[in-house]
Amino acid sequence: MALVLVVGACGSDDDTAPETIADTETTGDSGDSGDTETTGDTESPDPARGGLSGTLIAGTTAEPASLDPIFETNLASTLVYMPMYDPLIEFAPDLGYTPQIAESYQIADDGLSITFSIREGVTFHSGRAVTADDVVYSFDRLRSEESINKGLYAFVDTIEAEGSTVTFNLNTAAPQALLAILAVAPSVIMDREVVEANGDLRRVDGGTGAFELADWRSGSEIALTGYSEYWAAGLPKLEQLIFRFVPDEVSAAAALTAGEIDWFQFTDPLAASGIKSASSVTYTESDSLAYVYLAFNTTLAPFDDPAVRQAIGYGIDRQETVDIAIEGRGTVTSPITPAQVELAQPLETFPSYNYDPDKAIELLSEAGIDGLSITLTANSSNAVMMATAPVVVDQLARIGIEAEILPQESSVWLDSLLNQNYDMIFGTSGGYPNPDVPFYNSFTCEGSWNYSKICEPSFDEQVLAARAATGAERVALYNEVETRFVNELSPYLYLYTADSIWGWSSDVDGFTPLPLNERRFAQVTIGE
Repeated sequence: MALVLVVGACGSDDDTAPETIADTETTGDSGDSGDTETTGDTESPDPARGGLSGTLIAGTTAEPASLDPIFETNLASTLVYMPMYDPLIEFAPDLGYTPQIAESYQIADDGLSITFSIREGVTFHSGRAVTADDVVYSFDRLRSEESINKGLYAFVDTIEAEGSTVTFNLNTAAPQALLAILAVAPSVIMDREVVEANGDLRRVDGGTGAFELADWRSGSEIALTGYSEYWAAGLPKLEQLIFRFVPDEVSAAAALTAGEIDWFQFTDPLAASGIKSASSVTYTESDSLAYVYLAFNTTLAPFDDPAVRQAIGYGIDRQETVDIAIEGRGTVTSPITPAQVELAQPLETFPSYNYDPDKAIELLSEAGIDGLSITLTANSSNAVMMATAPVVVDQLARIGIEAEILPQESSVWLDSLLNQNYDMIFGTSGGYPNPDVPFYNSFTCEGSWNYSKICEPSFDEQVLAARAATGAERVALYNEVETRFVNELSPYLYLYTADSIWGWSSDVDGFTPLPLNERRFAQVTIGE
């Protein structure tokens, strides 16, 4: 789950998106759905516009493995490829939906289909006009057998194009779940001709986005250029957007203050503290739905025993991890995060959230565990994981478990996650405004992100029922699902949501921190 930001609108009595806006605290010089039919007021393309100017250099600690949406789930890749592509719809800062390639959509009364009207005047970077057939092709590719993300679309039965409309037919009434998936990566529109000419999109550009791929210097940087024929009038504003690879977050802070990069998102508060007093840098903290978790490999003994997983849950002091690992800049969370106001339950609902090492030792003994040595796998380029790992190691030692931290480079860590090559592994996610996507895709038998390999068919039935429900019934069913997940199955130990920390040059204007951790650069400008 070092996941792409697949997110959705929070379920309520009328299934509308919540009124949630990230609170921000900024220092330095800085610029600043429930209806069945949704239309947007995006301006029409202006073929006469131009004047792209400026180069923004964004820092990132991990080089993408590839830029093909069907092969990638990690943030290192989506950070770079999302400016090159467009989804049908996207999330607004308040977590409602705004039109992109689709200028409107209509949800069927029975909830079993959604029809999208495709915007005219959109072109791929090749210059070819986007058609409804291209949309069908893109999603057929995303849900094909070779796609690592195919499970996201498992409840889509068929996709049909007619004229300038595309209809997604579902095998279960879950339109809000579909909208959540279609709003962000990997749900983007791809150029069939580019795929056919190159075999895939790993190192080529098949998008319609505000930026197009210009150059990829392995080990150094990836350069994008502003697409002058972009369909949204006045966008993009930058001539170049460069993603430069930096070794770590301390190096990123130094590069920011030295003017070598212009933008960076931090996960390590200590590293970010180095930019607070720099007059040339804007330092910003914002609320975020992103969270950190620990996953058990449920295919290995003793983690195949729910009683052992429960015992370890009692032995993890989540508040201590927040206080030490991220200096208190976060909130202890269960699978349904506190931001999901209608559905969130008090932590007292989950007994294992009450830190009790004696209870943990007792339960381990009852499960026949007397001394246990394990590895804790973490992404070495992820400062939050690396800061949390030693805290957890110390907590496990208190209940008689000897844990060794196994740091792995991003691509190796991702391979370990995908192939269950771990005992326990740290993961992060961009977060979700509702539970439809994570519960189905991460915890059901056929879920595309089911990295723990938990499989309980009766639980799957509960998840499907909750996903299809509305109003008070939806709340009640998801409460039951979450309670069973934590108090009985426990394949993951949720730790905390972490606030976002951003830094950018005071010359940068127009970048807005979003609660879903999305990075949008189309409206950004940079002074000369």
